[in-house]
Amino acid sequence: MKAFIDPTPTRLVETLPANPQLRIPLCPPDRWRQISFTSPSEYSFRGTSPAVSPTSEGLALTLSRSTYYVARWPSLKITYRTVQGETRPVPRPLQPAIIELLDNLRLGDDQAKRLAVYDLIKDLPTWIHVRLVPMHQFYWAGLITLAEIPAAIGLLESSPALVAAVSSYFHRGLFTSEDRDTLTRLVTGRQRDLLKWLGLGRTEAHCRIFRKLSEYDLDHFQWRQFGRRLGIHELSAVVQKMPLIDRWAIKCLCLDDSAKLLTPHFLRELLVTKRRYHPLTDNGIRLEDVADQVGLLRRCGVIRTRLNSLREFSVLQTHMDSLIADLPLCTGPEVGLPGLFAITSPRDLKAEGDIMQHCVGGASYVVAALKGQCCFYRLHHPHRATISLQRSGPLGRWRLDAVKGPRNSKVPEEVRQLLRQQFMKADVLVPAAF
Repeated sequence: MKAFIDPTPTRLVETLPANPQLRIPLCPPDRWRQISFTSPSEYSFRGTSPAVSPTSEGLALTLSRSTYYVARWPSLKITYRTVQGETRPVPRPLQPAIIELLDNLRLGDDQAKRLAVYDLIKDLPTWIHVRLVPMHQFYWAGLITLAEIPAAIGLLESSPALVAAVSSYFHRGLFTSEDRDTLTRLVTGRQRDLLKWLGLGRTEAHCRIFRKLSEYDLDHFQWRQFGRRLGIHELSAVVQKMPLIDRWAIKCLCLDDSAKLLTPHFLRELLVTKRRYHPLTDNGIRLEDVADQVGLLRRCGVIRTRLNSLREFSVLQTHMDSLIADLPLCTGPEVGLPGLFAITSPRDLKAEGDIMQHCVGGASYVVAALKGQCCFYRLHHPHRATISLQRSGPLGRWRLDAVKGPRNSKVPEEVRQLLRQQFMKADVLVPAAF
């Protein structure tokens, strides 16, 4: 779960989700409160680009009312200054949000800010930078991990993917102070002991698999799934024979299958035949959507058992449209507008996309509507249009997402005003920019 906070983090405590596992100890009034997490959540600043200015020790990131200071490598400490002028470290729950800002600036279009961020690591050895680049959006998380656990630099030379896994755990705030002491000892020892401690493997063969990963920009949950799949001998034996484990194979091993619908034999066939069956895009189905598609068909009663072979999945792909054509789609609130009708089945949604000549009838939209994440309406008069609503969860409030005319054309302003009024009456959230 990711919570969005204001540019100033003084309201961090007020924005915490209601979770009995969060412990907020009593402490003297201050700009910050020390927060202890037993179940970490993710926070992110609202879409605000910070002002960047160099300092004698590194970089200052200034948002609307707060300034954070990042020291140069090898320290990379993130601090702030109180109203009394004291320098204090930023609380652990907020550090990932600031790291995300640094990564966005590093990959952004503003050349001045990008160079200012790179100035923080001008003394970073080139070989460290080269090994951290495949971490992509976790690049800065890896740097912070190396800064706080310098012993991990030696591990980076032999197994950068293992350092990426440690950084992902570290970035999620899963290590206590005692865990860090243990981690400092393990990163200088045998790699299989570290893998076992992280729950990602236990043999020397698993260590060799980690050394063959071409990319390793995985979050904590993906690493856990990757480790569980390596624990299956049938899959581990196939991966060991690969000279290089590319991104496609990594995605196969990290497929989210919480309903346990994909058998090891099915995943093994995916890995063995991946060169021949590489484009899993028939009927708009992507590799990442395989588990969602199978789970959806299972919940709707279309299939009753787990997938045991690639052939079974190929048959499902071929007949996917007919299998789900008449399943009920999620419907939104009733809107008292003549000429506005809800779209209630995938067949109707696909027909709407064909008639209007836009992508609303695609597989991703059908899956989202079947899962209750969005709903659709067709407007016949005063102007022909397709309307989509979205919500964040099964009990979330509906939000007006888009209104498109034929071929994704814009609808007249008077029609938009009419729709805005009618949907607001139906308790639908309408964005100010609509």
